[in-house]
Parts: sequence; C-alpha cells; structure tokens
Amino acid sequence: MTPKTQCSLTASRQVRRVRWLKKHNFLAIRPAKLLPLLLLLALPTALQADCFTYWTNNGTITITSYCGPGGAVTIPDSIAGLPVTTIGVSAFQGRTTLTNLTIGTNVTSIALCAFRSCSNLQSVTFPDNVTNIGVSAFNSCSSLTNVVIGNSVSSIGAYAFLHCTGLAAFNVSASNPAFTSPSGVLFNVRQRQSK
Repeated sequence: MTPKTQCSLTASRQVRRVRWLKKHNFLAIRPAKLLPLLLLLALPTALQADCFTYWTNNGTITITSYCGPGGAVTIPDSIAGLPVTTIGVSAFQGRTTLTNLTIGTNVTSIALCAFRSCSNLQSVTFPDNVTNIGVSAFNSCSSLTNVVIGNSVSSIGAYAFLHCTGLAAFNVSASNPAFTSPSGVLFNVRQRQSK
C-alpha cells in the first residue's frame, strides 16, 4: 500500500516555501538533491474544498485522514478514478470543525474511531452501501442529533454512538434486516438495544 494525498498547495504557499528555503540556505544544495524539492513544488495549484490523505489497496481507496477546513464534508465516491470504500481508523478523529457529513455511495466500511470526538458534527446519513460501522466510530460526537442508517448496515461496533448526548433518535431503513429503530431507539433484530 502506498500513501497518497489529494491535497494541493496553492501558488502562494509554494512561493512562501521557496522564500523560506532560500532564507535558510536550503537551495544551496546539489541539483540531484534538489530534484525531490522541485517535484514537490510542481504539484498542481488548484484549490480544493476538501482534502484527504489516503491509501490505495487492490484498486480501492481508504481515507486515512482529513486536512480540509471542516464544515459540511462530502466523502467522495472516488479519488483518482478509484472507488473510496473505507474511512480508516481515526481518519477524522477530533476534527471539531466538521459539522455535517455526506458519505459517498461506494463507502462500505467506517473503521474504529473514524469520527470520534467530532464534537460539532450534527448529522450523518449512511448510504445503502455501508455495511459496517466500527467500534466507537462516532463516540463523543456530542452535537450529533440525526443519524439515518441505510438498509445494508449489518454491523455496528460497540460504543459507536456512546456519549452522543445530543442524539435524539435513530432512523433505520425499514428494509434493513439487521437493525430497527422503534420510537427512535436503535435495536438489533433480536430487539437488544445497541450501545
């Protein structure tokens, strides 16, 4: 697996970086050692609203971290032509600027602590492709008020929504074979209340 990033540097950041390098005499090195730096500065300069670090694995993408400004964030369906299928362990953990989350239709798994302590996250909707919500995935998202669970979610890890003190109700798709939400309370099919 190889780490990659979708983030791009703006032209002004590139200029500031070159000035800093000149000031600290980093540009007085041999041309062969300068090549990696020049390649870094040659990155595209287009601004992007959202910024993800990710791994590729067997033709799919796992988002490993987020470096954008927050607000309403959409997990894309694909990056670099490959489907985004997983939101990785602690990928967004502690991102207090995140307010709303839309998950791409190719995502099937949300890993351990993926959104833990995103204290300003208010709502999340899981598309029908999501099958797994990991342990403590949304733990301590105290502003979370609305959770909509699609028909394919078959596994919700322990404490996935623990300490979500603002959560008023779950809304589970009527065609979900694994979970129900009578009166807004999340139950598995055996009518055991989820944690």
